Amino acid sequence: MPRAPRKSHAAALAFDAITVEGAVIAPAMLARIAQQNADRQLDSDYSIPKGLTLRDEIARYFRIGQALFNELFISATPSAAATTRFVEALLRDVFGFGDINRTGMRMLGGRAYPVTLEACGGRVPVVVVPPGDAIDQPSPHLPSDGRRRSGASALQDWLNANDSALWGLCSNGENLRLLRDNSSLTRPAFIEADLRRIFEGEAFADFAALWLLIHASRFGKPGTPSTDCALEHWREAGGKAGSAARERLRDGG
Repeated sequence: MPRAPRKSHAAALAFDAITVEGAVIAPAMLARIAQQNADRQLDSDYSIPKGLTLRDEIARYFRIGQALFNELFISATPSAAATTRFVEALLRDVFGFGDINRTGMRMLGGRAYPVTLEACGGRVPVVVVPPGDAIDQPSPHLPSDGRRRSGASALQDWLNANDSALWGLCSNGENLRLLRDNSSLTRPAFIEADLRRIFEGEAFADFAALWLLIHASRFGKPGTPSTDCALEHWREAGGKAGSAARERLRDGG
């Protein structure tokens, strides 16, 4: 059974199967999260039952995720429906989204938004396309209001429009991307995990970092403000740390 990495004071900023793009969560903060050196990372914060350890639970979830991934890719060309079932099971059985459910189209302000799944009382929208559709390319498999969207753009549009959802997930079965409302930004911003590299390449350290980052408990509780969550706390803390470091460099300290 794989073992979770021990805590370390060294900030390893690179992960083989995780990509950080833009200003979502700073790479240095992601390294702290992976090492369980960030705030809000006690076993109890992740709803780990007493008598069990976070390290052992992550190892168990890795094997469950690996089995689900292998089942999806028994077929060389998984369908959109099979991919949706996989992502639903992965988020429910591995990442703790117990209330995840199917949605479809969401309407807001007279516009239609394709949202495949929702969790945490609607505060975590999920858009799914099949592996044949790259996350950033227009997908014919998403419900359409006359415009073809990519999985990523469909999720980003919904996050930007919907005040009750600040963070969301997008997947095509091979990749899983975390996005945040970024209507004020001019460039893409996300964190993406290569699930094939993780599960086929036994990249357990990357899986552990992903699990610690996107577990359902990180998105906050239903009925609370969307900003009241570990992800938003980490984003702000990472931004402040980066600003302080730049100030020190500017001052020659």
